[in-house]
Amino acid sequence: MKPTGHKTFDRAIGKIGVMGGNVIGDAQLSSFIRPFTETTCNGLNMRPGELQSFDLEPFLRPDNRMPASFEKSVREKTQSRSAVLYQFFHRASKTGRRITHGYLLIRQASEEGLVEILQRHVCTTPKSAQIMAVVEKCLVEKLTSEARSLKTFRDGQEKILQQMRNGHRLVQKSPAGAFWLEKEMNNILIDREQVEGLVCTRKVTLESQTETSRTWTLA
Repeated sequence: MKPTGHKTFDRAIGKIGVMGGNVIGDAQLSSFIRPFTETTCNGLNMRPGELQSFDLEPFLRPDNRMPASFEKSVREKTQSRSAVLYQFFHRASKTGRRITHGYLLIRQASEEGLVEILQRHVCTTPKSAQIMAVVEKCLVEKLTSEARSLKTFRDGQEKILQQMRNGHRLVQKSPAGAFWLEKEMNNILIDREQVEGLVCTRKVTLESQTETSRTWTLA
């Protein structure tokens, strides 16, 4: 991640930098916020808003409370759809007190790689503004890249399934060997992770197995 110019924050955020999704770190706290209307969790029925309040609790503690106006906006924008709430901060060297630089409320990237920033709150100091400008740019780029990579991965899986529908056999030459799509003289080497994903989601199943090869078929 590009340095923000704030040495304490840059040291805390580390070489990995900002990350998407649920994170508890030295400079980032982030969590999926479920919609107000979502009422079911692990088979249990809850009142509207209970699950959302549970998700917001880390941001509403006495020693780490987001501004009331921003909280109101977060609740309004997650009435019926989830989002991810991000908080960025560093800690005072002597007291360990959390010094917040800002918040971002982001709708996760779609498969097309789009990222929607629903709301932002930047603390008033120039250093906070500088930090949040870098953080927002890096986070949007990371989420966009991850979404596009996921789309490419899923597109690859769909191509494998389509080729199997068209008569290709999915073959692994040995238990630890490469995967191939075979049809007459047309053999295609394919990505192991994509096949393992299809196996995990039960879209393909093991049809036959010998000492030297395994053959998979559509589920």
